Amino acid sequence: MRALTLALLVVVGLFAGCGDSGTSSSDSSSGSGTSSPQAPEALVRGQIEALFQAVSQDDVKAVVPFLARRGDGEDRRYVAMTGTDREMQDVQRVRSRVGKHLAAGTPHFDRFETREKRGESWLAWHLVFGEGESSAKALYAFVDVDGTWLLGDID
Repeated sequence: MRALTLALLVVVGLFAGCGDSGTSSSDSSSGSGTSSPQAPEALVRGQIEALFQAVSQDDVKAVVPFLARRGDGEDRRYVAMTGTDREMQDVQRVRSRVGKHLAAGTPHFDRFETREKRGESWLAWHLVFGEGESSAKALYAFVDVDGTWLLGDID
């Protein structure tokens, strides 16, 4: 079942990712490449699908380009993770959490929302993994870091 779910995610990600990279047209620093302008919902959905593909790989570092963390500066603004030793525990924790969601079943994009939090723009998708009583719900929230939407929180 897990192999079928991962195969489905790869196919969905390929179709959803055609012409989309999950980054703005002026930034190609994410693990997804460059893109043409798209609606915010589509950009973040593409990032989520690419994140799911990265989680399915054996290399935990494949997840790093999709993640943000609080910065060290006085304003604590979010910054892109770079895979330093100090970040890798958080990267592994996110990878594990996403993996548990995917193990619950096929993800369904339920509802999209935008938020402003501490002066930062956030875009979030509410997802449902699987169906019935064994389904899992989660909110994947992305923050704009230098023109790229990166995962900053999972609720």
